[in-house]
Amino acid sequence: MTIATVDPDQVTVCEGTGERDQAPDRDLTIEDTRILVVDDDPNAARLMVRLLERDGFRRVITVGDGGNAVTVILDQRPEVIVLDVHMPQPNGLQVLRQVQNHEDSTVIAVLAVSGDASTRTRRAMISAGADDFIARPFDGHQFALRVRRLARVTRELRRTVSYLGWVEEHAPTREQ
Repeated sequence: MTIATVDPDQVTVCEGTGERDQAPDRDLTIEDTRILVVDDDPNAARLMVRLLERDGFRRVITVGDGGNAVTVILDQRPEVIVLDVHMPQPNGLQVLRQVQNHEDSTVIAVLAVSGDASTRTRRAMISAGADDFIARPFDGHQFALRVRRLARVTRELRRTVSYLGWVEEHAPTREQ
């Protein structure tokens, strides 16, 4: 595994470098999915990165706080965001709301992660736009499967949006 630091305190890009780093049953169509893990706990972030790399993902970015998360999201345009709910300001709910207000973020899947599995927290995150929620501690295989499912859906939605844009741009007008 190669770790290249983009911002020493906040952002780390992790990429697998060899076949032994990748899961044997990996889905080649999504191994280059851009995934952003936002978590203020470096140990939790490292664990999630390892689980995703083991599942074949090679482009995982980590951010240690919600303050830089929105900037990285808009700059890197990840397909999937794994977002810790309870972080110092801005927390996961606030980050999600900020991202939802940007036009460029309409096709990004969000997996909310929290040790708080209460109905209130789940509802708040899903209502704010999270696509899925997983409570800590979680099963590593289930975590990777959820991210993989969200990656597939996001890829297909982005292809569809792109195709619809092309059709709209090239569709003949009534005058033609």
